[in-house]
Formats: sequence, C-alpha cells, structure tokens
Amino acid sequence: MHLSCSCSAWKSPLPDTLAAIKGIGFTHADLIAIPGWNQIVPAAVAADFETETAAIEAAVASSGLMVAALNCAFPSPQQRDAETNADRRAQARAIARLMGRLGVGLASFYPGFRQRDRAWEDLFEASLPSYREILEAGREAGVEFLLEPHANTPFETPDEIRRLFEALPELRVAYDPSHFAAQNLPPAETHFVLQRAAHVHIRDAGPGKIHLPCGEGTIDFAGFVADLRSHGYDGPIAIEALPGKDGANEADVIRLRETLTPLLD
Repeated sequence: MHLSCSCSAWKSPLPDTLAAIKGIGFTHADLIAIPGWNQIVPAAVAADFETETAAIEAAVASSGLMVAALNCAFPSPQQRDAETNADRRAQARAIARLMGRLGVGLASFYPGFRQRDRAWEDLFEASLPSYREILEAGREAGVEFLLEPHANTPFETPDEIRRLFEALPELRVAYDPSHFAAQNLPPAETHFVLQRAAHVHIRDAGPGKIHLPCGEGTIDFAGFVADLRSHGYDGPIAIEALPGKDGANEADVIRLRETLTPLLD
C-alpha cells in the first residue's frame, strides 16, 4: 500500500492543484473529474476530446506526478431519459479514453444524489442500467470504473449496497470509510464492502459529517489500515480531504499523511 493525494482538497485549476500536491511531497495523485472542481469536466472532455486531453496531459507531465486513479461524476444515473442517457454514455466513454491516454486503469464514480421523494426501489431499478453502461464503457476501453458507496446516495447503507452487489456481481468499488462513519456505522458492518475494493479513499469523519479535520472525527486510522491488510488490499490509498470554506485544505492533507505514514511502514 502507498499513499496518493487526491485533487479533491483544492478547487484551483488542474496545473495549480498538481503543483501544490507535488510541492508538499507526494509522488502520486488522484485526478478529480467532477463538475464544480474546476479541473477535469467530463462533458468538456466528451465535447472536445483532443483539446481537453492535451491540456490534461500537459498539466500532468509538468507536475512530474504519477496518476494513481480518477474520481468522476456523470449525469444523474437515476434519470433515464434519452438525452441524459446519451450524455452519460458519451462522458463515460470519453473519460475511459482519457484514462487510456494517461495510463490509468481505475476510476471511481459517484452513484448519484439520493432523491428523497422517490421510492428506493425506483432509484435502484433506474440505477442498474446506467451503472451497466458506465461499466461497459470502461471495459470497451480496457479500464475499470468503480462505484463509490457514498452518503446521501441510493447506495449508502449496508443493506442497499448488498442489494447492488447481488444485482451487479462484477461490480468493484472504491471504499471510503468516511461515508459509513457519517452514519455512525461500526467498521465491521462494512467489511463486506472491502471484499470488492479496488481503490481506497481516506479522510476523517464522524456522525453527520463526511469530512472533519484529521483527529476530530471517529475514524480509527490504525484499525482502518489493519482492516485493509486483513482483506488483502495492497493498492493505493488516496488521501481525499475536501476543500475548506476558504478554498484549499492543504493542512489537513499533510496531517492525514503524517497520521497514516507510520501505519504503513
């Protein structure tokens, strides 16, 4: 296992974000392809693949960093009209092509915001064909998309995730304990998720909060690393702090690295 740093803690343009990550001593980064982060926008990559990809490649090359994975969001998987479906497929295919150009094999994706006024079974049935299309876009390009079980989505609780695993036996995931800590769930209740983990994200969190400053939440970092080892996980661990209210959250990234590094030795 080794640490990478997600671009999630910054909302500055990609070249500036990668320079900041390099500047605090990381060698690997996870790229954010989520609208609103001002870094990689899937719709823009789909609309003008060569121009957008060239700019991303240049930013990565200039930084000197290796890219460990991507973290993506596509148009709402729970919306199944023809236009949204076409946009989602186009964006997934474009990001999969981008991954191939960058030599990156894995990308997590957001399951979609949970609409509380819709029945869960309706959300579940709408999600499945969208997820299958995203997974197929990855397979066609020789890369893999990983769903991230996530708070405030249709797949946040253990029972919901188990139903999804039954429906999509090929699905692998990005595991992030913050989304379970926010629900005050004991880690043992989510160990079954680790059996499908191909990538891992980490930050501190606690009841009702998917991100707290390192040391202020309920994440047991030593227990977390021990759980990864006990399940045979040996891939990257992406430090995924969220931006502070004033922008970059570099200090929390550094605290998380200082906490995790001795646990990985």
